[in-house]
Amino acid sequence: MNRIAILADKIDFQNFGNIFRKAIDILNGEKVENIQKTFYGLYFSELPKINKHLFYASDISDVFGGMGSWNDSPTYYAHKKGLEIEYDNLSEELLTQIRLALLYSVNEW
Repeated sequence: MNRIAILADKIDFQNFGNIFRKAIDILNGEKVENIQKTFYGLYFSELPKINKHLFYASDISDVFGGMGSWNDSPTYYAHKKGLEIEYDNLSEELLTQIRLALLYSVNEW
């Protein structure tokens, strides 16, 4: 997660870097009380602490989608700066880890 946050900064998408750093903070134990008040909090309040943190970090860092997402403009800017391979590799790894974290967080306990 740290490597993709650094990449986001390199390609001038600090907003995504901040999202990734927030997910890191959650994984490192940042309190999730404010997040627990959201829709997910209503249903997942009984999850063990580590599972909650995995779930919320994966939810926050899931930046894939349509217009304005991580796989929209950042792709072009990474290519323009010669970082396309790093972008592709880190994005693929992020997506894989998000999916694994989601599966683990809700199925492990």
